[in-house]
This record gives sequence, C-alpha cells and structure tokens, in this order.
Amino acid sequence: MDRPKSTSYFRIMVLAFKLRDWLSPRENVLKEADIKSGFRVLDYGCGTGSYILHTAELVGKSGMIYALDIHPSATQRATQIASDNNLANVKAIQSGCKTGLPDNSIDVTLLYDTFH
Repeated sequence: MDRPKSTSYFRIMVLAFKLRDWLSPRENVLKEADIKSGFRVLDYGCGTGSYILHTAELVGKSGMIYALDIHPSATQRATQIASDNNLANVKAIQSGCKTGLPDNSIDVTLLYDTFH
C-alpha cells in the first residue's frame, strides 16, 4: 500500500477490532509467536495497537516494541497506548515500508491484521 486509508476508515477499524479483541483475545494469538522477555519485536502494520499491551507484558522492561504503520492515526494511537500505560519500551515508526532499524536487530516480527 502506498498511502494510508482515510481517518474515518481507521476509526471504524478501531471499533471493529475492539469487538474482535473481545471475542478473540490477542494474548491467545500471540502465544504462536513465542515472544520471550528481552526480545525486540517489530509490530509491522500495528494498526489499532491491539498487540502492544500484550507484547509489552511478554518482552518486559528489558525488551522493545517497534510499532510501524503507514497511517498517522495508527502511530499516534501506538504512542498514546504506550503513554497511557507507562511503557517506555514502545517506539512508533510511521512508514509504508522501511523500518529504519539496523539489520538483525529484531527477534520477532508480527504481521497480523495487515490485509484489508
């Protein structure tokens, strides 16, 4: 995708994903990723931020989460989730593709809910 969806679309997606997360908790989905304490995780296409809190619990204070999305509302939401929950180990990256991170600096890349 070379440009983000509209802000209205993003707001609708936030509401829809809240319902989805209630019906199918994200911590159950994250078990597949085998994330450990201290891991550096890239949430590629972080969208509504559904995975940030649960990933933060898994990586602990010694880990790091990079929340990347093309949509400014998504990265703003990731930053807000981190701020509201006192998570110093979450960094939002606004980009359509490139992470700007060094090679071999990520332990796990999450690529959930990216195809719409």
